[in-house]
Amino acid sequence: MVHIPIDLKSLRQISEGDINFELELLSVYLEDAKTHLAQLQAAHAAQNYVQLGQEAHYFKGSSSNIGAIPMQTLAAELEDLCLHPNPCQERIDTLARAILLELEAIGEFIAAYS
Repeated sequence: MVHIPIDLKSLRQISEGDINFELELLSVYLEDAKTHLAQLQAAHAAQNYVQLGQEAHYFKGSSSNIGAIPMQTLAAELEDLCLHPNPCQERIDTLARAILLELEAIGEFIAAYS
């Protein structure tokens, strides 16, 4: 089974079928996501769960805006986990790695989509 990081049906609804707008949305998302990924990784390394939750919230919302449903799901779980007083570090580590890999998949998708 091939992993597709962007739900094209959702993206097309958001863009109302405007391919140029889709490409603009995707490129802005990727550019911003790179900055937020660095912040997410720094918060993860520092075990700063407040900041980590905020970065996860960013990914959840921005991913929803482009139809990146798998990323949205990962980010939502990480955000929820960061709200707990003693979050499971192993699960946080797994989700942080998964977000990195999902962002790479989104980048590859965008490169092929362009």
